Amino acid sequence: MTAERGVGTRRARIAIVPRVGPAPDTVRVPVDGTELGCVRWRAPVGAPIVVAMHGITANAWSFGNVAEHLKGELSLVAVDLRGRGGSSEAPPPFGIRSHADDVAAVIARLGAAPAVLVGHSMGAHVALMVAERHPDAVAGIVLVDGGPPLPVDPVSENVVELRTMIVHVAFAAVLPTTPEIETRSPVA
Repeated sequence: MTAERGVGTRRARIAIVPRVGPAPDTVRVPVDGTELGCVRWRAPVGAPIVVAMHGITANAWSFGNVAEHLKGELSLVAVDLRGRGGSSEAPPPFGIRSHADDVAAVIARLGAAPAVLVGHSMGAHVALMVAERHPDAVAGIVLVDGGPPLPVDPVSENVVELRTMIVHVAFAAVLPTTPEIETRSPVA
């Protein structure tokens, strides 16, 4: 199916793609004196449940395209982290530990344990913290564009130490995919 949309004096043909899987529903999940918003794409009873956590500037709806590709074969529950999206009215604290405890509470309330966690960007850090603090809630983790924090002393203000650590981590990540790079440390 196609439609035309006018833009000034130009006309553009756009494709209208029908939804592949079932329509999502929004749910409110009580956690720690407040409620978090979640978007749930359902699958048949007994299908694995994936719990997704968005990045710092996103919200649960950012997993819509992922859900479309799942075609209803997996249940996907995307959590709006405290202070964002459908959880924007939730009070502080907003730290990674609080988000992790909230996600574990969502998993428990939905009877989804153990769940596979998918974390994008900041959500990857939340997923790791859920696994650390609530290991029984986690069956597996997928980290997208995020990962474990750099081991830098949090009270250190040594910018050189931080820059050196970032360069070493980046170099270690690039080296296996680019053999033409010399195998020496990029930082003297």
